[in-house]
Amino acid sequence: LCQDFLRKYLRFAKQRIVPVLTDGAREAIVSRYAEMRSRQDDRTLPITARSLETIIRLASAHAKARLSHTVDAEPDCSQAMDILSFALYHENKSIQSPDDS
Repeated sequence: LCQDFLRKYLRFAKQRIVPVLTDGAREAIVSRYAEMRSRQDDRTLPITARSLETIIRLASAHAKARLSHTVDAEPDCSQAMDILSFALYHENKSIQSPDDS
Protein backbone atom coordinates (compact mmCIF):
# COMPACT_ATOMS: atom_id res chain seq x y z
CA LEU A 1 0.00 0.00 0.00
CA CYS A 2 1.30 3.40 -0.85
CA GLN A 3 0.88 6.19 1.65
CA ASP A 4 -1.10 8.40 -0.74
CA PHE A 5 -3.70 5.67 -1.39
CA LEU A 6 -4.07 4.96 2.31
CA ARG A 7 -4.56 8.65 3.06
CA LYS A 8 -7.28 8.93 0.38
CA TYR A 9 -8.97 5.72 1.57
CA LEU A 10 -9.12 6.93 5.17
CA ARG A 11 -10.38 10.37 4.15
CA PHE A 12 -13.11 8.81 1.99
CA ALA A 13 -14.20 6.42 4.77
CA LYS A 14 -14.19 9.17 7.37
CA GLN A 15 -16.19 11.65 5.30
CA ARG A 16 -18.65 9.50 3.37
CA ILE A 17 -19.35 6.32 5.32
CA VAL A 18 -21.78 6.49 8.26
CA PRO A 19 -22.65 2.90 9.19
CA VAL A 20 -25.99 2.06 10.80
CA LEU A 21 -26.56 -0.91 13.11
CA THR A 22 -28.70 -3.67 11.62
CA ASP A 23 -31.19 -5.58 13.74
CA GLY A 24 -28.96 -8.64 13.62
CA ALA A 25 -26.00 -6.61 14.83
CA ARG A 26 -28.07 -5.18 17.70
CA GLU A 27 -29.11 -8.65 18.80
CA ALA A 28 -25.53 -9.96 18.55
CA ILE A 29 -24.20 -7.06 20.62
CA VAL A 30 -26.91 -7.45 23.28
CA SER A 31 -26.36 -11.19 23.65
CA ARG A 32 -22.56 -10.93 23.81
CA TYR A 33 -22.78 -8.00 26.26
CA ALA A 34 -25.10 -10.02 28.53
CA GLU A 35 -22.67 -12.94 28.30
CA MET A 36 -19.77 -10.68 29.30
CA ARG A 37 -21.77 -9.27 32.22
CA SER A 38 -22.53 -12.75 33.54
CA ARG A 39 -18.89 -13.81 33.08
CA GLN A 40 -17.32 -11.00 35.10
CA ASP A 41 -15.85 -11.70 38.52
CA ASP A 42 -13.52 -10.05 41.03
CA ARG A 43 -10.43 -10.65 38.89
CA THR A 44 -11.70 -8.93 35.74
CA LEU A 45 -12.55 -5.36 34.91
CA PRO A 46 -16.20 -4.49 35.49
CA ILE A 47 -18.43 -4.62 32.41
CA THR A 48 -20.46 -1.40 32.36
CA ALA A 49 -22.58 0.61 29.94
CA ARG A 50 -19.33 2.15 28.76
CA SER A 51 -18.27 -1.33 27.60
CA LEU A 52 -21.47 -1.56 25.57
CA GLU A 53 -20.69 1.78 23.93
CA THR A 54 -17.18 0.55 23.19
CA ILE A 55 -18.53 -2.53 21.40
CA ILE A 56 -20.79 -0.35 19.26
CA ARG A 57 -17.95 2.06 18.41
CA LEU A 58 -15.56 -0.77 17.50
CA ALA A 59 -18.16 -2.50 15.33
CA SER A 60 -18.97 0.79 13.59
CA ALA A 61 -15.28 1.46 12.99
CA HIS A 62 -14.86 -2.01 11.48
CA ALA A 63 -17.82 -1.43 9.15
CA LYS A 64 -16.42 1.95 8.17
CA ALA A 65 -13.03 0.38 7.38
CA ARG A 66 -14.87 -2.08 5.09
CA LEU A 67 -16.66 0.89 3.47
CA SER A 68 -19.98 -0.61 4.48
CA HIS A 69 -23.04 1.48 5.23
CA THR A 70 -24.35 -1.14 7.67
CA VAL A 71 -22.86 -2.71 10.80
CA ASP A 72 -23.43 -6.45 10.51
CA ALA A 73 -23.24 -9.17 13.14
CA GLU A 74 -20.62 -10.92 11.01
CA PRO A 75 -17.89 -9.68 10.64
CA ASP A 76 -18.24 -6.32 12.42
CA CYS A 77 -19.69 -7.30 15.81
CA SER A 78 -17.63 -10.46 16.07
CA GLN A 79 -14.41 -8.55 15.39
CA ALA A 80 -15.37 -5.90 17.95
CA MET A 81 -16.01 -8.59 20.55
CA ASP A 82 -12.69 -10.27 19.75
CA ILE A 83 -10.86 -6.99 20.30
CA LEU A 84 -12.67 -6.31 23.57
CA SER A 85 -12.15 -9.89 24.80
CA PHE A 86 -8.45 -9.54 24.13
CA ALA A 87 -8.31 -6.20 25.94
CA LEU A 88 -10.25 -7.42 28.99
CA TYR A 89 -9.36 -11.10 29.27
CA HIS A 90 -6.20 -11.44 27.13
CA GLU A 91 -8.00 -13.99 24.95
CA ASN A 92 -7.39 -14.12 21.23
CA LYS A 93 -10.15 -16.17 19.58
CA SER A 94 -9.31 -15.19 16.00
CA ILE A 95 -5.87 -16.77 15.88
CA GLN A 96 -5.88 -20.54 15.83
CA SER A 97 -2.99 -22.51 17.22
CA PRO A 98 -1.45 -25.25 15.03
CA ASP A 99 -3.25 -27.83 17.22
CA ASP A 100 -6.68 -26.40 16.24
CA SER A 101 -6.25 -27.20 12.51
